[in-house]
Amino acid sequence: MSRRYSQNNNRQQQQEWRSNNSRNSPKPQFVPKNQNPNPNPTLSDSLRQSLSNQSDAAAAAVAPASSGNIGTGSSRIQLRDDGAWVSRKAVAGVQGGGKFLTYLPQDEAVAAGLGADEGGFDPIESQRVVDLLSRELSRLLKLKPKEFWKEVASDVSLHDFLDSFLRFRSRWYDFPHRGVKGIVAGVIVGELDLCRRVFMVLYRISSNRDPSVQAAESLNSKDHAVLLQEKKLLDLPKLLDICSIYGHENEELTGLLVKNALKAQPWLHDDLATLMTHFLGIIHTMHQRCISSLEVLFSAGSHEDHRSSPLLTDYLEVMDFINDAIVSMDAFATAYESAAVFFSCPVEMSYGNEEMLITLARLHDTLIPALQRGFQVILTGGDNGMILNVAVSLKMLSMRLSKFGWKLLDSCYLSDRVFEDHLPIPHVTKMFPANVEDPVIRTDILIQIFREINGVVLGAQENQSKVSFLQNIDKNHHIMSKLQSLQNDGWIFMDDEQLQYLSGIMASNLKGTIKESPALPTATASNQVQMDEDAAIMESKISQIKDLFPDYGKGFLAACLEAYNLNPEEVIQRILEGTLHEDLRSLDTSSETMPLPKTASTVGKKDKGKGKLVESALPSTTSPHSINPVVSVDQRQVEVSLCFVIIYNWKVCQEAL
Repeated sequence: MSRRYSQNNNRQQQQEWRSNNSRNSPKPQFVPKNQNPNPNPTLSDSLRQSLSNQSDAAAAAVAPASSGNIGTGSSRIQLRDDGAWVSRKAVAGVQGGGKFLTYLPQDEAVAAGLGADEGGFDPIESQRVVDLLSRELSRLLKLKPKEFWKEVASDVSLHDFLDSFLRFRSRWYDFPHRGVKGIVAGVIVGELDLCRRVFMVLYRISSNRDPSVQAAESLNSKDHAVLLQEKKLLDLPKLLDICSIYGHENEELTGLLVKNALKAQPWLHDDLATLMTHFLGIIHTMHQRCISSLEVLFSAGSHEDHRSSPLLTDYLEVMDFINDAIVSMDAFATAYESAAVFFSCPVEMSYGNEEMLITLARLHDTLIPALQRGFQVILTGGDNGMILNVAVSLKMLSMRLSKFGWKLLDSCYLSDRVFEDHLPIPHVTKMFPANVEDPVIRTDILIQIFREINGVVLGAQENQSKVSFLQNIDKNHHIMSKLQSLQNDGWIFMDDEQLQYLSGIMASNLKGTIKESPALPTATASNQVQMDEDAAIMESKISQIKDLFPDYGKGFLAACLEAYNLNPEEVIQRILEGTLHEDLRSLDTSSETMPLPKTASTVGKKDKGKGKLVESALPSTTSPHSINPVVSVDQRQVEVSLCFVIIYNWKVCQEAL
């Protein structure tokens, strides 16, 4: 979640405001509140609480009891006679006190470089806590299987530490209005090592088999499953947290960890259905509250000053919660692609059946415009920096909604790969295209889901002049091109009327997404089509970033995309945080010159597009006369090419380390 270590100074004022207005608007809270120090609960937090309440009320407080001591000044560590720092509870012989400590929001605040007024109360103690935890994790990872599993099963302090670390660790996708400003790096040494060791412990816990160890020395699969279930070491809330924290940087290993956990605990598939019900219920409540509060806001009159209204805090919490939930489920579906099927199945709610794709469209086409209107009223005449941050946050949320929506569409409606495994999918009346053999029926199913999604924007008065959910997906992921490819392969069959209907609802980005097939399928034409597609994709990604940073040139943004694996979200995040690579920062940000495209003839099979990039860039600096005179290359283009070379070499060094 955004800024997990922050404290909400307006909480009491907000509660008083709600109390005073309870007679006029007796509505539920925006999001389920809990008693942990995190003021803005995440999807995993609220799901953790919901699952605990369902299974065992006594175990509802999964968070360690020591979390309540934040800011009290009581030390968690003690200096031993041999000069080593250890847990105070372990020294005192407190029941449940083990070798590990609870990771608190204040530790994360110090790691981010914040001062005492922003949550970083005691940098010295936090440094010692991180050193102690890193030392103990290193020791744990070196244990042989029997000793490792014995400690994992018996040390409650380890369970508390892992749970607290996953909950309070900052996420990469935090919005700029919650982010740390003016901080380049944290002040804790070894904090990244701690993060990596946490992952390796969790990865080792996910499987009962250790490499290069005989089966007799490993934990058997039955005992492994029982241990995971009883101790909740890798339940669904923890898996969501793991995907949120580690999936962005380490997608492959995160996917293996999640698959191991689900293989050992097949009953977790039932929790996916619970997750859907839980999420959709919260979103339904949020939507109703936002629309109702807007009516109250506009009825109060535009002449009033709303900047101190608790609605600002409420709207920010709504935005934060949705952002965390969408990115968490997206990361989980990336790690375990079959989860997309569970996320796409209809769910029976108290107000009727609901589907994730329809909900995403409703968030995109109605809730975001409603929040935008509310922020415009509340922030009128306010801090320009806050206004800009909120605008950027809403734009990023829109992008993430369309990205997650595309993942569900592509996995469940435009392919059949997720249906190859026999999954324990709940019995529903939903029919996916992959479940039928007839291409005509497949097309009918696709047309129906597109019609249902498009029906959301048709009823959204406030979104008439904006890009709809489907149009946004088509703009960034080219739905029509995908459909045309499926038609050419014979997987679907669209008649002219269906094609015209789909073209109409995707009209905002129709130009450039549907290309006429070449009259003669020659190799040259194929290469040209591929180059056109690559150029269109690059233009689309550049336009995503330019929507937020219009002063940046296309050439500069193209260099950033090349450096960060063509991921526009990561580029946006790094620009906002000021963490672009120093070679990129040295370039002219207004450069409009695009780098030369890499063609198939200049890239060898073993180069993966990188070796020839270095060779093609170097002659531009050493021998200008060797360049073909027909091609005009200005100085800024040379700078972009040089940046590619430097960043590639830098990445190779990082991977080697």
